[in-house]
Amino acid sequence: MTIAELLTLKPDASVTVLNKPFTLAGSVTVALDGDGTRAWLYEEDGGLLALSPEHDEILFFEAVDEELEPENGIILLRGKEYEFGYEDAGTATVVAGDVEPEEEDRYAFADYEDDEGAIVRLLTNENTGDVRAFHGRAVGEEDIQPVA
Repeated sequence: MTIAELLTLKPDASVTVLNKPFTLAGSVTVALDGDGTRAWLYEEDGGLLALSPEHDEILFFEAVDEELEPENGIILLRGKEYEFGYEDAGTATVVAGDVEPEEEDRYAFADYEDDEGAIVRLLTNENTGDVRAFHGRAVGEEDIQPVA
């Protein structure tokens, strides 16, 4: 599925991502402080599709239950090192469905990457101080299929 098609999905829509079921709980559009927007599609089971329309990028994340703390730009997860690579921040402008973020919530996020391209994302709600961790990787449009 294309990013444009993913952006039209409504809550309860089902797709597969890397052959895993993904049922949409809701979505959030985030206006970045710098430039551009990101769309976060939240799965009912805690997964996340992070869409970057400007960069034609799709990241697929699964929730990490453990608390992760960066140390000297490195995160350790399941015995692997992830090095700091990217950070940004923005404000939730549009919220749809049954998701935790609310409009006007501020978010900061930081990505840490390993040698094989896997990513750990720390997502911080600056209004509440809540930090959530995700683990995943970039996927292609061909990796996301509608459920018939």
